[in-house]
Amino acid sequence: MKNAKMNNNLPLNKLIIMYVLHIVDSTLSKSQLEECILELKYLNYFVLQDDISYLYEIKYIKKNVVGNRTILSLTPQGSEALKLLISHIPNEIKEEINNYLSKNSYKLVQENSVQCETYKETNGEYIFHGIIKEGDETIFDIKLSFPTMNMAEKVAANWRKRSDNIYIKIIEGLS
Repeated sequence: MKNAKMNNNLPLNKLIIMYVLHIVDSTLSKSQLEECILELKYLNYFVLQDDISYLYEIKYIKKNVVGNRTILSLTPQGSEALKLLISHIPNEIKEEINNYLSKNSYKLVQENSVQCETYKETNGEYIFHGIIKEGDETIFDIKLSFPTMNMAEKVAANWRKRSDNIYIKIIEGLS
């Protein structure tokens, strides 16, 4: 880890997290935030987890669970606090974050636009539920039932990898 970036300045650590959530154009999952912060080597994993929990406790960020993913975003209070304190984030750090998010924007959007979950119904069937979104709008939504959770989870894993091709083939087949 870069020693210049790692420090015990917890307020700066929290501001960095809030800044990332502020500038991203779409929603950001907790794992995507972790990947960004850890790749840029601003915080270690444990400090990052503590800081995310603290920001959630003081209601500066909110968490929404979608399937097996936790989506993070700033609350209005968090946005207001960031506006007041953004000047405390060094420009070099803001530029590195901006460059990282710009370089990885397609990957982030793609990961957020394809969602899925698996669960067990009360009748004993196992359900795969897959969604493709463009922004906030759902453009494709599919549910399939399976006799075992293993089968539903296999479909979910393939959905994450191949949803674009599946969507195109269904549209072509129906057109």
